[in-house]
Amino acid sequence: MDITQHHNKRHWLNKKKQHSERLLSSIDSANKRSKKAFTEERIQRVAPLMLSDYWDLFTDAVMLDWPKKHCMWLLYQATDFGRMHFRMHLSPNRLTPVELASELVILTPTPVGKHHYSSDHTWLDAAIAATLCKESFIVDELQAYPIDFLDEAAGVHRNFEVHKAFFHFYKLFYSNTHDKQQQTDALRAVMRYAEHGKIEQLTSIEAEVSFHFLEYSVVSVMASMWKLQRSSLSDATTEAIKASYEYYADLLPREPGEPVGKDSMGLYRGSAMLLRRLLGVLALHYQTTGEVPEFESDYIPTWLIKGEIPSRQEVLFDSPPEFTLAGIGL
Repeated sequence: MDITQHHNKRHWLNKKKQHSERLLSSIDSANKRSKKAFTEERIQRVAPLMLSDYWDLFTDAVMLDWPKKHCMWLLYQATDFGRMHFRMHLSPNRLTPVELASELVILTPTPVGKHHYSSDHTWLDAAIAATLCKESFIVDELQAYPIDFLDEAAGVHRNFEVHKAFFHFYKLFYSNTHDKQQQTDALRAVMRYAEHGKIEQLTSIEAEVSFHFLEYSVVSVMASMWKLQRSSLSDATTEAIKASYEYYADLLPREPGEPVGKDSMGLYRGSAMLLRRLLGVLALHYQTTGEVPEFESDYIPTWLIKGEIPSRQEVLFDSPPEFTLAGIGL
């Protein structure tokens, strides 16, 4: 696999106008849902869904090489919905300001029911979005979400201890700590489950394969950043991109008869096209050290890693983008 050649980019750009028309329609629908959601009765339930929706729309816009202003408008929406979602979780029965761009509603969030706390994946999506937007104050606010809440989110799932270990690991990374003992302990905690068959014993072989190809490959990049393994940042990043491609091409669970390899439908997933977890750690590392991988790849666009983006003020207030074909230059 040539990691500098994206498996899907050419397909998207060959039909840029057609794909853009569909994406513009999807954005219009999402914006209408957003406006309807921004009420005291609905926002608490809908916020994590809108976080996911705007992340997916942002991914498609990046794949289509839309102007940065349009891409970032979508990511700022995702960031706000993620931030407000966790703020409401942490403020039951207290008057709480809920903000989305220039919108504001003061409400009293209802306590979250058992098994309805957010997963580590939702928290990570919110933290990555804020990091790519260079809004560390939002990541700091997200740090208040306690790991114990995952006990409630897990319900009857047997692998919640694995998720707690990874959640702690990612929280520590996004705290930007330089404490070597904390880094070492957190890495050991997640590596406890790397032994062959360990996660399968707790849950399923499918979960184990997913963890090894999508999670541990990014853990290796973070360990390189912390100087806890010998692999260089570039080598670890290369292996993470290859592992993601292999998973979505050949290992993702699928129905009998579905194609594998380069024709796998899994390669059309947003998480296969834009490697957001890898992007998030690379962006934070760059903000801290100025170091980037020695190569460029559309799986991890350099402009996002380096934060070469228009500001929130410019995109949301001073000069909002026009979501039309003409507005994106078509």
